[in-house]
Parts: sequence; C-alpha cells; structure tokens
Amino acid sequence: MQPVIEQVIADALRVPVDVVVDTLHYQKHPQWDSANHVALIGALEDAYGFFIEDTDIPTLHSVAAIRNYVERNSLR
Repeated sequence: MQPVIEQVIADALRVPVDVVVDTLHYQKHPQWDSANHVALIGALEDAYGFFIEDTDIPTLHSVAAIRNYVERNSLR
C-alpha cells in the first residue's frame, strides 16, 4: 500500500498534516523553503519508488502539482 501523499509532504516539511492542502505552495509557507523542497523530493522518491528528473523538480511547486505528478508517475 502506498503512503498517503499528504503525510509524506507533511513529514518532509515538518508541518501538521492538516496544513497540507492543494493550495499550499513552495516558498509561500515558512517551512517549504529550498532545503525542505530538496527533502520533499527525496521523500517522494522513497515513498513512491520512482526517480524525479531534475527538469521536473521546478514543476513540483504546490501540493496539487505534486499530487498530479505522483498520480501520473505511479501508473508507470
């Protein structure tokens, strides 16, 4: 069973899971800075078992974008 994406994001950003909503954006929350963005990418790769290409990382700028990316890439 795959982990719940909100929990993966919350753990990586060190925020409560109720903060993780689709409108949460990179650098619009104090915990989602560049260092935690790198941690988040690693956590997503570990949790879902795929490699995120460097060219895709800038597109993962919100919870909604991450959710869409994970859904698309989990089907491969």
